[in-house]
Amino acid sequence: QLGRIHWMVLVGILGVIALVAIVFMSGATPNMVAGNFMVALAKGDVDKLVEYTYIGTDNSDHIRKEWEFATKVAGPYYRFTWHIEDYAQQGPDNASVRIGLTPNVLDRGSYEQHFDVPLVKEKGQWKVRATALSREFFPRLPR
Repeated sequence: QLGRIHWMVLVGILGVIALVAIVFMSGATPNMVAGNFMVALAKGDVDKLVEYTYIGTDNSDHIRKEWEFATKVAGPYYRFTWHIEDYAQQGPDNASVRIGLTPNVLDRGSYEQHFDVPLVKEKGQWKVRATALSREFFPRLPR
């Protein structure tokens, strides 16, 4: 019996390996992309914001200039907290993630607001449709 394993243990290990492979091969989900987008927005990470933003054109230089202005000029001190509340996929290439966002978190009168973050699948990758975000979401969003 030494060195032998039970067949159920082997099946369990293979099942876990298959599950991990499926998760990694499926790519990023709209929830993951919306979460990564929000982390990049909170940090002011322009490179990541450009990566996760869709505005209808493929001009990343234009998107980069817009995000640099939004994060470094219009809203460098804009602080907020957020959490993902819900997710809905409207089709194979469209989804929406509901975010609870408390803007100006350092202000005593701030309260949580709810926003839908629309996503579109472009070239197999989910991206946030920045032009469809509410103007109350963040100062001077790219348009």
